[in-house]
Amino acid sequence: MLLLAVVAVGPMSAYTGAEQEPLELIALLVCLIPTTIGAPLSAIGIAGMDRLVQRNVLAKSGRAVEAAGDIDTLLLDKTGIITYGNRRATALHPAPWVTEHDLAGAARLSSLSDGTPEGRSIVELCAERYRLDSHSSTAEGRRRFRAVHRPDPDEWRRHP
Repeated sequence: MLLLAVVAVGPMSAYTGAEQEPLELIALLVCLIPTTIGAPLSAIGIAGMDRLVQRNVLAKSGRAVEAAGDIDTLLLDKTGIITYGNRRATALHPAPWVTEHDLAGAARLSSLSDGTPEGRSIVELCAERYRLDSHSSTAEGRRRFRAVHRPDPDEWRRHP
């Protein structure tokens, strides 16, 4: 298009009597080339953004549009869409100086107000395996934690 405009300048200038030398027309062409780069670049960027939007991808920058052109496969995982996050408590493993029933009681109390599936599974495990009530009063659930036994570090090392 730019070349067509420069070529048309020659006959028009000859018609008006202000004939241009071919060297001047070439200089005009060389000077106009950088000014025409801006328009196609923005048009290409807009076209790239449009293609991404059609595929439900939102790009925040031109660099993201360029990077999207190199992508063949995009795999996103959010728990619950592709994978199913269903972690459940299946066993309690007490330290050597703690009884399993004491651990179950402490685990149950610490999980009573936990609304996550993991927290509820601890309460259910304690109710099923250790026969601890899965329901409790609000006061019991808010009881302050007290450390009953503080193990000696040497005692911990002695037990495998």
